[in-house]
Amino acid sequence: YTDFDIELKDLVQTSSVREYQSKFESLSSM
Repeated sequence: YTDFDIELKDLVQTSSVREYQSKFESLSSM
């Protein structure tokens, strides 16, 4: 259970980082 919790947090962090990167990329390409 704890492992799953950690994995879930990791996944959420990763997806938010990806989102941030794509937003940044679209901003810098303007």
